[in-house]
Formats: sequence, structure tokens, C-alpha cells
Amino acid sequence: MDLPNYSQPTLFDEVVQQYQQELKNRLPWLNYSYGIAVTITTTGANSEEYKIPAVYDRGKEYKNICPSDIDGNYCFFYVDDPQRIDELSPYDAGKVTSDISIVFWYDTRTIGMADERNRNYVKAEILKALKQIKPKRGSITFNTMYDEPSNVFERYDLSETDNQYLIQPFAGVRIVGEITAYEPCYNS
Repeated sequence: MDLPNYSQPTLFDEVVQQYQQELKNRLPWLNYSYGIAVTITTTGANSEEYKIPAVYDRGKEYKNICPSDIDGNYCFFYVDDPQRIDELSPYDAGKVTSDISIVFWYDTRTIGMADERNRNYVKAEILKALKQIKPKRGSITFNTMYDEPSNVFERYDLSETDNQYLIQPFAGVRIVGEITAYEPCYNS
């Protein structure tokens, strides 16, 4: 279950969906490769509101993808606002760009050399896979990495997440960059 997965993706969804598929192929330890997540505000045990990452589960409901032991090793993307439009003209295909993050969360006990608590081994595997991906109508250039849980999930409130999932043997990395997508050709 790699969500969302569209039959006719366009713009950012098209680029991210290619990354989703390629990451699953190149990282055998990756159980789930989720697409672009949304931020949902929900109510916790103390009736306080908090924000979580979620993906839409094909007509059912939103799936919470906070750290846990339910999904195994997974990744998801989020795209920041604003989204910039370049080269908008009736004669050329337009280009849309935005800042993007990809978040990986994993159990080090399930990944080869990482069972020695070698998080840099996992980061190197992820970077190698990302460099090999060449989307057809767009690109993602990555430039910054974070690996402290508070930075990996910086836009979310993890107060309702069991602390055992935020420490060894669990770990994560957020890689930040810029996504570019080209408009499809339109028939007039």
C-alpha cells in the first residue's frame, strides 16, 4: 500500500510518484513509500489539538503516518507553500517549483549494517537511491538533511506519539530540497 497512487498524476504528483516507485525498488528495506502527505489537525487524549502527517487512503479516510511500529520502514513527502509558477505563456510549457521534504522513518534492527546503530549507513543508502532517480517531467534537487526527531517531524506535533518510537532502535531523516514539475502539453 503506497498512497496516494494516481492513475493519471500531473505536476508534483507525477514527479513524486516516480520517486515513490523507484525508492521502493532501490531500498529493499522500505516497507511503504507514501506520496505527498497532508497536515491534519486532530484532537488528542487531553482534548488538545495537534498536527500530524497523513495520507489519503483511496476513498476511505486519512491514514496517520506518525512514528510507530505499525508501518515498519516508510517514507513520505510534503510540499511547502508557496508554489512558484515560472514561464507562464501561451507558447511554452510552464514550470512549477516549490520547496519539498522527504521524510524516512525506520527501525535500525531491520536494515543490514544499520543494526549496528549506524544511521549514516542508512543515509548513504537513501542518498545513493535518490541520485539514481530521473523523473520524466521534473526533478527534485536535495540540499539539506536533518536526523533529530524534532527536526525530522518539525512541522508536526508528536506529543501523542509514544516516546519509544522516537529513540533507538528507531531513527529517521528528513531531506529538504526543491521540486520542479513541468506542465503537460495541452491540446487546444
